[in-house]
Amino acid sequence: MHELPLTTEQVKHVKNSIKQNDHWNEKDYKLEMLAEWDNQRLPIIVAIPTKLKIDYSPRFAILPDGNLITPRDDKAFETIMAAIFQEITPQDANTIAELAIMFSAFEKPVGKIYPNAIDPGRIGEKLKRKEPGAVFKKKGSTITIEFYTHDYELLYFYDCVIAMNNTDIKCSARQLKKK
Repeated sequence: MHELPLTTEQVKHVKNSIKQNDHWNEKDYKLEMLAEWDNQRLPIIVAIPTKLKIDYSPRFAILPDGNLITPRDDKAFETIMAAIFQEITPQDANTIAELAIMFSAFEKPVGKIYPNAIDPGRIGEKLKRKEPGAVFKKKGSTITIEFYTHDYELLYFYDCVIAMNNTDIKCSARQLKKK
């Protein structure tokens, strides 16, 4: 476990948010840094349930100015993008896709980025991309990041697109038809 880069006031804010929004007691979870993540660039704190039988972990991003962002905050993803990504490169595509999922940029849960090519036999429509993971495209001042996700509970695949033009960000997720 890494040392949490939180002030006493920030810890208090995180714990109050979890109590108020998730109705968890302090003894029901532990706070940790998100594993396998660039916490130097954008630290993300996760509340891991220890006693609760819940498959959900509240997340908190720490912006460079010290503000905490949660998926419940209005325009959480857009706020993170403005604070962290002044210039977006193809190497940022997976990170941005993960952030869009974590910070509720899509108006519904879409699962996780599907790491493999989707077997065409699993869906009832032609895929527009064969590549697994996030695909970065730039045309003029518009950047798009496209990727497929899989909701492992409902067994749905989604075609997700993040379109960015300066400060304007639009995220969409379309459920792929089942066979």
